[in-house]
Amino acid sequence: MSHRFHPFLLLAFLACCSCSKKSETASDPQSEPVEETVSVAPGSIAEEAEAPAVTREEGEVPADEMDSIETAATIPPTVETDVQLTPLNVNEGKEVVVQSPEPLVYVAPFYPLSKRMEGIEGQVVLQFVIDRMGRVVNPTVSSSTVPEFNEYALQAARDWRFIPALVEGKPVDLEVAYPVRFASEKGSLGVAPGSIFSRLDLIFDTYYVKGPDGYELAEFEVTPIYQQVPQRPFDNDGNLISGKVLISFTVSTEGQTEDARVIESTATELEMPALAAIKYWQFIPRIREGKPVRGRVKQTITFSPEEKE
Repeated sequence: MSHRFHPFLLLAFLACCSCSKKSETASDPQSEPVEETVSVAPGSIAEEAEAPAVTREEGEVPADEMDSIETAATIPPTVETDVQLTPLNVNEGKEVVVQSPEPLVYVAPFYPLSKRMEGIEGQVVLQFVIDRMGRVVNPTVSSSTVPEFNEYALQAARDWRFIPALVEGKPVDLEVAYPVRFASEKGSLGVAPGSIFSRLDLIFDTYYVKGPDGYELAEFEVTPIYQQVPQRPFDNDGNLISGKVLISFTVSTEGQTEDARVIESTATELEMPALAAIKYWQFIPRIREGKPVRGRVKQTITFSPEEKE
């Protein structure tokens, strides 16, 4: 049995800041692709959200199908929560104190690049139960201003984790409403000076950059605009596992990651957390003569050793 608790609203702003660096020329097909390294600091939350099965890369990916990641951005979205002690009437009219849930693991829903470039914003209100283990159970859409965003919000919510609600000090299931807002740099957020969005525009399905003599057809390499930090796993002795995972994946024309595969790793325990995080990374895709094209990327994720005091 779950408690219904409508006053509890959590607001997730998908306010992903942009990266400012771009590559002006296409990568040399004969050159070795650059492998970016993303370090994961020790002490990150170690609980894993649902992760995809580990798929390994078979054979070599041709160099001309690989893009170089020129810059990195690890900028989590703003999550505003209303966490407070709230009276709740239960059996026999007895008033007890409920400690509201608190976000523990949050991943930002995917935001299609064309929609954010056009300034199309919206809100999806999800309804779900946070069970006594802190998991999201049976998320559904209560209301939505842009139905196209619904599945992206639902997909992310399934991987969220919470510190569960407490009634008289014991964890309980709690039903909540959770508004997820998709806010664009080309809309209500506003474009930060010097950001990639200050130079890049989408006009009639073609990307342009602002040059000294006006607009020019855009030429970009794959550029991350949001990178979800992987969760840190522990070994049987309670120590954080360190090592590296080399992953390849495709960046779609909308900037979403697809077909992520492990090429190699120093510890198999790190592979699922790395793949789970890659699933939510968002990019400016490779752009040629103003048109986005799919591109394959190599990415090294480094899980840093635990620092000794």
